Parts: sequence; structure tokens; C-alpha cells
Amino acid sequence: TTKFLSFSANSNDDERTLPLIEIGQKSHVPIVSYSATSPFLASIRSQYFFQATYDDSSQVHAVKAIIKLFGWREVVPVYVDNTFGEGIMPHLTDALQEINVRIPYRTVISPNATGDEISVELLRMMTRPTRVFVVHTEDLLASRFFAKAKEIGLMKQGYIWILITNSITDGLSLMKETETDAMQGREYVPRSDKLEAFKSKWKNRFPVSDLSVYGLWAYDATTALALAIEEAGTSNLIFVKTDATMRNMSGLQGLGVSQYGPKLLQTLSKVRFKGLSGDFRFINRELQPSVLEIVNVNGHGGRTIGYWTKEHGLFKHVDQRQATTTTFTTWKDRLRPIIWPGDTTFVPKGWEIPTNGKRLKIGVPTNNHFPQFVKGTKDPITNSTIFSGFCIDYFEAVIQAMPYDVSYDFFPVEDMDYETMVYQVYLGTPEVQC
Repeated sequence: TTKFLSFSANSNDDERTLPLIEIGQKSHVPIVSYSATSPFLASIRSQYFFQATYDDSSQVHAVKAIIKLFGWREVVPVYVDNTFGEGIMPHLTDALQEINVRIPYRTVISPNATGDEISVELLRMMTRPTRVFVVHTEDLLASRFFAKAKEIGLMKQGYIWILITNSITDGLSLMKETETDAMQGREYVPRSDKLEAFKSKWKNRFPVSDLSVYGLWAYDATTALALAIEEAGTSNLIFVKTDATMRNMSGLQGLGVSQYGPKLLQTLSKVRFKGLSGDFRFINRELQPSVLEIVNVNGHGGRTIGYWTKEHGLFKHVDQRQATTTTFTTWKDRLRPIIWPGDTTFVPKGWEIPTNGKRLKIGVPTNNHFPQFVKGTKDPITNSTIFSGFCIDYFEAVIQAMPYDVSYDFFPVEDMDYETMVYQVYLGTPEVQC
């Protein structure tokens, strides 16, 4: 059977799958991948290429729903500089445009980037105001990237990290939990007696090897192939050399054209069964995700905070999608509690003035005759001025309600009426700039 089917397992480099797809198309050999996830591969439109996995673009709309739910207005994509990383960008860009979310810049990381090169990019990100980052890269590079991010200070309060790559979310056990504080999407695998029995057998036979979702997809892909062969039969398993050029080729390129491939193509396209990873069937030679699981990962481990489907959007519990009459008012109605970077439960605003940026300076008159509106009191211990009153409370309430963070400082302005103070601001006097 190896003469008419190829399995691809290149989760770290989807570019390696491209030559196999080309050979499969020329030789009429079905190519089945259970780990190559770039949506770019599907765009090749080879009728002999099957993705027995979910491509990464399937997570884009879940990411869009999360960003919309929290009201973040700017997002920075961070991705690896190859076909794998670039393949998802058109889908992400279109999804963000649908909800009027701006991409101020992009951070592109070389797959062979050194620690210093990663640090340079992270420092550049730190000096920009946007604090929402969507990461799409392989697990090994992600591990190095997040270790540097934590070292430099991009895992503290105020930052938001969203991971949308299967290879990262499924390879979290390979990464130190303390390296990342993030929200991530991954395919939801429903529990079943069949799955639990298989896990038990796997653990007994390979006690030191964890069974990943790629392992489940590989098992289901093999099962699909067996069913397809059973349906197609095993006659006419031959290749025909079509011309003199192909006859002179060696290796895989010299196989010729499979007489069995077209028949297997038809039966493989129609295979449908309940596998270890859930319902298995190809639509346009791709698996279609049904439920995505949203995971909150931090120093305390990974924890499911909700789910997403195309039909119902975000919801807390996997069975909640059945209740279509539920009324949602806040994000807490759709997701479970989240631990954000900095070990806090307060939702980051997604934008703040960077540490090297200018803080807003608010001049407050201290000699007014209406202390109920504005009042300045000297602290005898620190010698600093403490401001209070209706105007101060109102200003701070507005700042809290804004969708991004604004750093500011109050400072007292003495012996100056409002008209003089406004004129001094116009002149640019440092003591009264605001």
C-alpha cells in the first residue's frame, strides 16, 4: 500500500509537504497529512491532497470573537517567517477588518532567530503602545520566544497573548508553564469509552510518551485509509509510465501514474466514522472543526475557560451550545474566570503608553474656592499633594472606562486662575502642560 499513499507528518515545517503534494498530483497518489496545518497548503488545490487535521485558519474566527468580546481595538500579529507562518495572515487580517480592529504593525521572527534577535523584536514591541499579540509559530521557536518575553518583561500585567497554532497549544507540555501566560485555542476532543481505552493501552505500552492530538489524527487517518481501501478493493495496484521522460526518472518521481489512485480518491473522500478525535469526514478534502476549546495557560497550568463554534460563538460549557435562549450581557457570561499575565484577574485594556512614552500631566489649581469640586491636601509624611473632589473622581472614572490605559500625573498649580493656566498650556510652559 505504500506505493499509492503517502502520510505527511511535518508539523514544524509545512514547506516540506509541498514537494509531496506535487508528486501526488502528478502520480495520482493520495497524500494524507495529519500534522501539516498551514491554510496555504489547501490553496494549492490538489485533488489528491487530504488534510486529516484542522488548518490553522479554523481558529481565526474564534480569535476574532475573543477580541470583540473584550473590546480591544488594536492587535499585533507575531508569526514565523516562512510559509507556515504567512499562510494564516490573510485570514487573520480579513477577520480583524470585519470587526474594525487595526493592525498597527507586524512582528516577523526568523525560524532560525538567535536569542539576541528575538530580544530586539521584543524590545521593539515593548516600546509600542499596543499590548494585544496574536502568535502563530512552531512550538520550539515559541518556547524560546516566550522565555525571552518573560525575561524582558512582556509577561507582566497589561499584556495579552493569544496563541492560535495547533503545534503550540498541543505541545505545551514541552514548554515550561512559567514561560507563558496566554489564552489559546485548540481542537476539542470529546471524551468517549473508545478514546479512554486507547489512551490506557497507549500509556501501558509507551509510559514516557504523551499522546497528542496529532497522534489521534494519525490513528484516525490510518483508520480512514483502511476503510477506503476496503471499499475500493485491492485490484489494479499498478503504476503506468506515461512517457519516456518519466521512465528515466528515479525514486518517487519515477513512479508513473497510479491506476488505483483515482478509485481510492473517491472512496477516501466519502469516508465517515466516529474516530478517537471525534467525527471524522472530509469536506473538500479537509477535516471540518466542530468545537474549539479555549485554554488559559499560566504558571498554575492549563485550564479550559470556554468553547467556540461557528454556530454559537463563545460559551462556557460544552453543552451550553444547546441552550439557544441564553442571554449574554458580559464576557463573564461567555467565559470562565481568566488569569491574565501578571497573575491578575483584571482584564487588560490592550493599550497603554509605553515606559519610554510621555505621561499625561494634569495641572490642578489648589487655590480655588470650591473644595467640593477640587481640593489639594499636603501629605505631612511624603510631602506630596493628595487630590480629591468631584472633578477628580469624574476624571478618574472616565480614565477607568476608556478601552486603553492612560498614564497620568496630577500636580498642583498655585496662584493661577483658569484663564492664566490655559494660556500657559498654550505657551507650552512645562510646569502646566497637560
